[in-house]
Amino acid sequence: MIKALTENDSLFWTGYNTCNLDLMSRFLSNDMEFYHDQGGIILGIEGMKKSMQENICNDPNHKVRRELVPGTFQLFLLKDNNTIYGAILSGEHYFYNSHAGGNETKDGIAKFTNLWLLRDGNWKMNRILSFDHKGLN
Repeated sequence: MIKALTENDSLFWTGYNTCNLDLMSRFLSNDMEFYHDQGGIILGIEGMKKSMQENICNDPNHKVRRELVPGTFQLFLLKDNNTIYGAILSGEHYFYNSHAGGNETKDGIAKFTNLWLLRDGNWKMNRILSFDHKGLN
């Protein structure tokens, strides 16, 4: 069960990093909410896809990549009467930017806390908090 959750989380971020919005969306609940300390609130899968298309995925010559900061990942299971119904995943991630020519720079760091819910045997990300964004000196 935990293996399926961490695999889904990894696939979600693969979708994010490659702008594969269909792959990314497979792991979002229909009523997902995304809270960003600089970009505001995004509601629902279609809202998330639209935001990605208009921002991170709008320029084929500019790519954004998210990478987990080693040693920061934490997973906390949520239970109701000893039955797992969800999990909180948290940690920090770096953001890299690359431009035409392939030069990539590590430009920022942020914290995340994500709520995953287990519904009908499937893990779906339901609430996403992305905060404390900072540039790197």
